[in-house]
Formats: sequence, C-alpha cells, structure tokens
Amino acid sequence: MKYLFIFLALVGLQNSANAQQEPGITKIFIVRHAEKESGKDPLLTAAGNARAGDLMRTLQNEGIQKIYVSQYRRTQNTGDSLRSQLKLIRFIIQLIPCAIISLMPLWSIVILEKPF
Repeated sequence: MKYLFIFLALVGLQNSANAQQEPGITKIFIVRHAEKESGKDPLLTAAGNARAGDLMRTLQNEGIQKIYVSQYRRTQNTGDSLRSQLKLIRFIIQLIPCAIISLMPLWSIVILEKPF
C-alpha cells in the first residue's frame, strides 16, 4: 500500500501584519497540494490552478517569509502563485520513504539548504 504524505508547508514568522501573536511565536501553515492530473509526477488541473490562486489570496497577508515544498511538481505548482506574489524563493524538501519497527511506511523529511 502506498502512503503519500505530500504537503506544502508555508512558514509565517511572528511579525505578521494581520495576526495577533506573542513575540517568538512561529505560525506554520501545512497545505496538501491542489487537484492534480494523473500520472507519476503530474501538474495541476485547471481546478487545481484555481485553488492555488485561492490559497494565494487567502494567505498573502499572513506574513509568510518561507515556502517549503516537496520535490513533486504538484506541490511546487500549488505554492507558486503565493511564492510569486510575495517574491519569495521556495525550498525543496526531499520526501524519502522509510520503515519503522512496525513496518508501516512513513516519510522522512530532509530539508535541502539550497533554495530553488
């Protein structure tokens, strides 16, 4: 059985203009990719692109300063509208399947230091 834990993590820091936060608090948004086409590493559908635009409009004033996406195009495409609007670079996270004692597949995350 295949487990896909693909996500788009958007990190907003404590100086958000619209958020009432205590100093030192980091706000993290975790979003699953928008609707995708079929295939191994597909792009977004028209509905997925529309949803990515909705995501951008929803989060553009949240003080987001970094965008982390997986190596898959669907996650990168989901975050591209917001990334472009905020003039940010994206950080690619490599998702690597691994196993634990119970032999249930999990995903291990390795963050690359080099932004793309």
